[in-house]
Amino acid sequence: MVYNVIGLKDRSENMKQTRIRRQNRLRELRKLRGLSQYEIASRLKIPRTTYANWEQGICTPRLEMALKLAKLLGVSIEKLFDL
Repeated sequence: MVYNVIGLKDRSENMKQTRIRRQNRLRELRKLRGLSQYEIASRLKIPRTTYANWEQGICTPRLEMALKLAKLLGVSIEKLFDL
């Protein structure tokens, strides 16, 4: 039982680190292109708060939107999510 608790804790920590890397990656790519959150959201025809939530790691875009975002930022989907 102790092993399961430790395993869950490790998995939770890994998920948190992945989310932080994704947040930093989206923000970094956006800033490299000289775009604001509003500009990206406007080009994707989504609310700015939706994009902000992606950047903050609150939620992730669906595949269709992730592909559009990758194209907008000029990167592969793998690079977008740092896979």
